[in-house]
Amino acid sequence: MILARDHTWPAILVLALTGFAVAGYLALDQLGVVVVWEPFFGQGTQAVLHSSLSQSLPVPDAAVGALAYLGEALCLVSAASSLLLAVPAAVEGQRLWRWYRSAHRWHRRCSRDRNAM
Repeated sequence: MILARDHTWPAILVLALTGFAVAGYLALDQLGVVVVWEPFFGQGTQAVLHSSLSQSLPVPDAAVGALAYLGEALCLVSAASSLLLAVPAAVEGQRLWRWYRSAHRWHRRCSRDRNAM
């Protein structure tokens, strides 16, 4: 698994969530809920967001982008969580199993002593 050796996945997760937020904000503009504040490109952003190409889909294309960024973030989180859960389970599994067997032996011993009384 590449994620196990790669320590940059938290930064990639932050970028994916930032992309989700920006694309969601742009989708809200395409739906007419908000007006995008854009200090760099003037009316260029509005021209792109409301062009015929961006309106060719039945849903705002920025919403499709937001879903793609969210999917990327969820994939990273699920891969990271499975990795974070698998390592301690592998390390602690043997110790936990030994503790369970020991506790079970003590329980059987105490049960026998109580039945003998």
